[in-house]
Amino acid sequence: MPEERRRLSQDPDQLFRHRIRARLTQAQLADRAGLVKSTVSRLERGLASAEPETLHVLAEALGCSVDDLMLS
Repeated sequence: MPEERRRLSQDPDQLFRHRIRARLTQAQLADRAGLVKSTVSRLERGLASAEPETLHVLAEALGCSVDDLMLS
């Protein structure tokens, strides 16, 4: 049986706020993080949950910590 992938409860609003603070479009953030724009869009709208690796690359691209992107 395949192992279920772990997802983290990120805060869509925090991702949006950090992206805007960094003055990046979704496409620019996706490019910096090595993701596709639709992934950033879905995460910001709360339509997807991020894998730990995804949150790490987003946090690095935004210059913040993973904790900054998590639900409080």
